[in-house]
Amino acid sequence: MAAVTVVGGATVAESFSPDGSSLKLGVFSTPVAMETVFRLLPEDSCTWMKANQKHRARLCAHSDGYGDLCDCSVQVPQILLPQPKPLPYDGLRGVVVLVIAGNRPSSLYRCLFTLLTQNGVNKSRFLVSIDGHHAAVEALLDVLGIAWIQNDMSVDDFPAEGRNSSGFRISRHYIFSLEGAFSKFPEAQRVIIMEEDLLASPDFFDYFGQTAWLLDADPSLYCVSAWNDHGALHTSRDIRRLYRIETHPGYGWMMKRSYFEAVVQEWKNITGDHDWDIWMRSPHLRAERECVVPSVSRSFHYGIVGAHVNGVLTLAHFTGHLMSAARTHVHLKTEVLLQSNYERHIYELLLGPSTVYLNSTLSPCHPEMLPKNFTEGPLVVAFEMVSSDDHTAWARLGGCHGLWNLDTRGHHRGLFRFDYYNTSVMAVGYPFSEYSWILPPHVHVIRSLENDEEREELGKLSTQNRMRFRVHDLERFVPALLVEAFSPRPVYLSADGSFIS
Repeated sequence: MAAVTVVGGATVAESFSPDGSSLKLGVFSTPVAMETVFRLLPEDSCTWMKANQKHRARLCAHSDGYGDLCDCSVQVPQILLPQPKPLPYDGLRGVVVLVIAGNRPSSLYRCLFTLLTQNGVNKSRFLVSIDGHHAAVEALLDVLGIAWIQNDMSVDDFPAEGRNSSGFRISRHYIFSLEGAFSKFPEAQRVIIMEEDLLASPDFFDYFGQTAWLLDADPSLYCVSAWNDHGALHTSRDIRRLYRIETHPGYGWMMKRSYFEAVVQEWKNITGDHDWDIWMRSPHLRAERECVVPSVSRSFHYGIVGAHVNGVLTLAHFTGHLMSAARTHVHLKTEVLLQSNYERHIYELLLGPSTVYLNSTLSPCHPEMLPKNFTEGPLVVAFEMVSSDDHTAWARLGGCHGLWNLDTRGHHRGLFRFDYYNTSVMAVGYPFSEYSWILPPHVHVIRSLENDEEREELGKLSTQNRMRFRVHDLERFVPALLVEAFSPRPVYLSADGSFIS
């Protein structure tokens, strides 16, 4: 669907293309074409801005969607106000914030707004890397006073097998961006990577400030991420809980310079179509190293479409994601993430006196298969998993309960951890998981998908995740795809359906 509307006015035109096949995951809908003519509004003189803030006036004369940045009644927009207070510790000392951008200036503005208006920010440590020459993006960054670099790569310079690949271009832009960041800030040992279609939670820097030290203290870790692939509205609740997982989730993450230097040459040697993030989480590259993720995400992916994401996938797995709304410091017990401490913690949970092992032969999609309010202790569920990338049984268990189930990302040695409403669940992949020996012999093991028809039905079921799994007391912590009238601050949807900031 496409529409042209006037802010504060009427809808000028709209069009849609009915396509039943687009309701399948991984299938992009047919294009929508529309032509319309509308009358331009008279130009606002905004005299003082033209005289005193020429860059800002020039940007606003050609673009919209920047909230109070382009409001003539606002002398100093919120994003340009003096920086907030620093964090009470120096965990982010010397860290660079790198934002990967293309030609979506209004999306980039929303991303930067959520970063620049919270405690712990240091604008002088920001760098935006633009793929190509885009005047509107450059003008926006000049107004905000953010350093930027531009990648002028041409497909003519690509190897033949990568010239028609969007994944290859994105991957090369990431390499360019990371090399540019470490070159501009030669003393920096860590970098936080964001993308233009991400929002940062109010405690984004607080989270990274408390976890950054782990990358130096524990060589079995290679990244810290703000995103939890399994952090849906009904599967994550505790903002203090952190996990170790074997995959790289992206969507706002930190790594060390030394790790980038160790992998960059192999990265550059890839000449064909690939996804950089899938390559980054490949077993041979990780070498059994893991990533720290929060139970409740500190970022939100609001891009509806992209090179590998369509609207149906967004509806199924992104729109119902929970994001922390904490605006004050929340202490995180990061010591438990050290490898030996974490293993001790996992065994204490699995072997604890209050742990219950689920022995149910109900279908994974039966509404009573997993209890929603079992609070006596963790609930252990067994499912079939014969290797690290075997997700045929996880596709059933995860798909039936509104979790990411398109692959096995998000597990720790074959163990998935999530909350199902108020029930703490530990799903053990049998026999692959090293925790399989703990399972009692009588426990029922959820088996793999039986046929392609069942897989297709689960795919259709996933498109209904946002409506199937509702948690009314948490609805307001899911950023809606809307903005306030004069500010791009994320808007939260309340339980009664109204919007609050």
